[in-house]
Amino acid sequence: MIAVYELKKIKEMLKRPSNVTKKVSFIINNYNEVLSAWKAYQNNHLLEDSKDLYDIFEFHNSEVDHIILYWSLNQTDCLLMCKIRDKYINMYLPMTLSNINHSFIATYT
Repeated sequence: MIAVYELKKIKEMLKRPSNVTKKVSFIINNYNEVLSAWKAYQNNHLLEDSKDLYDIFEFHNSEVDHIILYWSLNQTDCLLMCKIRDKYINMYLPMTLSNINHSFIATYT
């Protein structure tokens, strides 16, 4: 269960500008594809599909509290993959930006 501390920390982190925002080429139909890839990475630390995805998951596996926000082209929500106090928390937020014509990832620490 997500504790109040983690939710407050996520909210605080999202209020600040992102550390990095990067255009990415991968487009998915369902964010469960990303979560499945994350589980596969956790099992063997290998991803044959994408060096970018491997680097993102390496960062997600780091010790620092962070949020990885991923928005895939044509989706109505963003996926937040958070790590707070060594807890992995995934959630969706509505995509509020318009006129974006590419998928992107933003990181927050």
